[in-house]
Amino acid sequence: MEQDRDSKFECENCQPEGRSPLCKGVAIAFAVLVLIYDISPVDLIPDATPGFGWIDDFAATLIAGLNLYQRFAKDPKSKAVKVARYAKWILGIVAILVAVVLIALFLMGIVLIKG
Repeated sequence: MEQDRDSKFECENCQPEGRSPLCKGVAIAFAVLVLIYDISPVDLIPDATPGFGWIDDFAATLIAGLNLYQRFAKDPKSKAVKVARYAKWILGIVAILVAVVLIALFLMGIVLIKG
C-alpha cells in the first residue's frame, strides 16, 4: 500500500521540487511582473509615504528574487533552497500583514497618505 502511494509521485514528467519548465517560466513571469510593479507609479502603499512607501516594492522584489533562486538552484534539496522557500513565505505573510495594518490605519484616519 505504501509503495503504491509513493509510485504515484514518481514519473518522468513530475518534478516535485518545482523545477519543471512550467514552474521556471511562472517564476520568470512573476519576476517580470514585480519589476513592472516596482517601476509603475501605482502602488499598494504610495512611495510618497515617508518610511513605508518602498516597503511593498522591496518585499515584492525580495520575494520574486527568492522564488527565482529556489526554482533555478543547482541543488534543489540544499539547505539554502529550503531557507529561501521558508523566507519567501514568511516575508510574504509579514508584508501582507503590514499592508493590512497600514490600510486599516489609513481608513481610521490615523495615517495620512500623501500622493
